[in-house]
Amino acid sequence: MHTTAYFENIPQTIAKRLTAATVRIVAAIACFTDRDLFDLLCKQAGRGLQVQLAVPNDARNVGPGCLNLQRLRDSGGQVFLLPADSDRAPMLHHNFCVIDQAIVITGSCPWTQSAQDNLDGLILVITGDTSNGSDSETDLSHTIAADYLDAFQTLLHDHGLGFQDIDHAEIRRRLEIVRHLLLLEDWDTLSTQFDKLQPIRHALGLDALLDALKDQRGDDALAWIDDALTVSDERAPVKHQQTALLRLALRALDLQINALRDEQAEIERQIHAFSLRASHTLGDLTSRYLQLQAEKQRRQATADPAFQAEADRAQADYEQYRDANARAHETPPLPPLKSEDLRELKRLYREASQRCHPDKVRTDDQTHASALFIQLQAAYRNNDLTTVQAIHASTHEGQRFVARSVPLTDAEALQRAIVVLRYNLDKLMAELQALRGSETYQTLESLTNWDAYFDEQRLSLEESVFQLEVELARMGWRDTDVDGPDMAERARFKAFLQAHPQLLAPGLSGHAALDFALLKRYPQRWDWQALSANQTLPWSPALLARLTEHWDWSALSANPSLPWTPELIERFADRWDWAALSDNVALPWSLELIERHAERWHPTVARHLATLWQHLHRQDIVELMDGASDPQGKDAHEANKVLVDDNELNLV
Repeated sequence: MHTTAYFENIPQTIAKRLTAATVRIVAAIACFTDRDLFDLLCKQAGRGLQVQLAVPNDARNVGPGCLNLQRLRDSGGQVFLLPADSDRAPMLHHNFCVIDQAIVITGSCPWTQSAQDNLDGLILVITGDTSNGSDSETDLSHTIAADYLDAFQTLLHDHGLGFQDIDHAEIRRRLEIVRHLLLLEDWDTLSTQFDKLQPIRHALGLDALLDALKDQRGDDALAWIDDALTVSDERAPVKHQQTALLRLALRALDLQINALRDEQAEIERQIHAFSLRASHTLGDLTSRYLQLQAEKQRRQATADPAFQAEADRAQADYEQYRDANARAHETPPLPPLKSEDLRELKRLYREASQRCHPDKVRTDDQTHASALFIQLQAAYRNNDLTTVQAIHASTHEGQRFVARSVPLTDAEALQRAIVVLRYNLDKLMAELQALRGSETYQTLESLTNWDAYFDEQRLSLEESVFQLEVELARMGWRDTDVDGPDMAERARFKAFLQAHPQLLAPGLSGHAALDFALLKRYPQRWDWQALSANQTLPWSPALLARLTEHWDWSALSANPSLPWTPELIERFADRWDWAALSDNVALPWSLELIERHAERWHPTVARHLATLWQHLHRQDIVELMDGASDPQGKDAHEANKVLVDDNELNLV
């Protein structure tokens, strides 16, 4: 079973599922005003699908300005109006929709036009998931769908809208017959009664009775019948039906909470990965920038005490970030995961968290479960698949924790559990909305390529740091970071270059590890051909893009130090010197790469497929050569020449 929570584009998500329906749509909606979704239901009913809709008969759904429900009936669908102003008003704790008896859409978000802007609403889509190679997940989703279909029929029956043909007096007589046979322990005759009750088991809430009969648990079956027969009117099974609805509401809330927790864990994992990547890629540069900014503010405050408060804040910001950056560097960058490993990480986390979350276990197990859950969260955040696998295995070996349970036949206990879960759900929603609204997550959501983002940020920071250094130098500041054991050697080399300035720009261009800020500051003085061949530059796609018009692309094409990827080659395909590129051994050579740009390569590219050439058999070569064109008939000429030489040799 796969559950997915949706917080945005909810009407569009529902519409997509309704459009894909092929057999049946069953929906019970507390408030239904979305005309686009209603039009879809009418359209599907008109196409011959079985469409059933139940809504409360109140001013939100029926009357002036509401949907024309008769149009759905005219299209071939069924509409049931649930009483809304009586002691039997429907217990519709949440909306639900079942599609093709396999997919369930449920959640707190109403089917209204305003749902698009409802920041506190969500829907949960439950589908089968066989990605792990088992049909059990799909079976579970079908079971949940069947439970919701039963709940729909129970709603109708409880309000006299369905199963009008059921004779409750006859049902009562049949229960008395079953009771008599149970007392006689006549199980052979009981099997016929079982078959007669089977078609209405869900409508009348007979599940517990029939399960007891099937397992030949006579005492349980007798207790159920005695309880039912003590009620004199025809609504004997109603409390069982209402209890079933409460159980379903409890299960729906539990599924929503599970989905929200999974969503929260995934967002926290992404934010952690992004923040760690930022620290390792940009942390030192950012720390340097804040240090220089604090130095600038300090010098301004020295000249004018009015700036002292601002200088103190700048120094505090620098020190706080410096310390946080040092702590972040204690954690190594997260290991990259293949897509299939990432899917496995998520699956195992979902399953393990269901077994060791403190809210899922009894009180006696909560301390141990909490410790294990904290380990699981940390492993998940750090892409530690091995640890997640170990924790998953430990939670699935035997009955490590006993699940917390609610008496499923006690309506009051179920109501109390529902109140608790609703509170937990609202709390989780608030936490999740705060996470989704955070600046880091908003940045994450806008990115399609982390590498490109961090490359661009690094170049911008380098430029900002350089500008601050220049500005501070004018204020008499001297960078003490340049001091070191090589000072004397550097001073001598500087004197040499000052005496021979003709060597400065060519030497720097070809051999110095220049950053973007320096390249941008002196564009007319660099030797761009030498720069393009320089293997010590901090090469990145962003650096290439920022200075596109300056580079010597022939020299770049031969440079083995560029971060060569198929994407980089594709991005600047119209600028490369393909002959030089064909000889560059640093490219990620593969048959796929060569096929992708087959018309551009120089014939020398063939040497990068040496292993493949050697795999060809004699017959492969004959077929290829015979099938290829013979330029100017050279092969025929040479073959004839060989034949003549052989004849002459035979004559001799």
